[in-house]
Amino acid sequence: MTLYMAGVVPTVIGIGSFFGAFLRAESRIAQAQVAKSTAVCEEALSNIRTVRAFAMEEQEIQLYADELDKARLMQEKLGLGIGLFQAGANLFLNGIVLGTVGLGGSLLSSGQIKPGDLMAFLVASQTIQRSLAQLSLLFGNYVRGTSAGSRIFEVSLFIIHFILENV
Repeated sequence: MTLYMAGVVPTVIGIGSFFGAFLRAESRIAQAQVAKSTAVCEEALSNIRTVRAFAMEEQEIQLYADELDKARLMQEKLGLGIGLFQAGANLFLNGIVLGTVGLGGSLLSSGQIKPGDLMAFLVASQTIQRSLAQLSLLFGNYVRGTSAGSRIFEVSLFIIHFILENV
């Protein structure tokens, strides 16, 4: 049963890491689109006199709405990806416990292990399952947080660069 766990747990973690890299990339793209839509809004508001002088209010509203729609679609795609990741992780992690019960029951019925040994291993596998399930839940927040944090870091560097040039 230990070989079963030693084979399954790294596989689940490996698949999760691969899928996680994809989600981090999607999160960066979605965050960039939010920044782009914010820039469109900021540009229109900072140049409001020019926009009004050329009667371009409706075009600017439409441009902003289009950028917001793109951002919404990307955020929905990211949310779907995170949801699928968490669902898949829970399915795999519950499969670990189910596999332990199935394999342990088979070994118990053939007399290769004792009931106490099966219970001890089941408790250990449930502990692993709960720990990894908590990590999968935190992963969704991590994905969004890292992309938002990188954006804050970029803005901070821009501000520092701007200040240093104008001093």
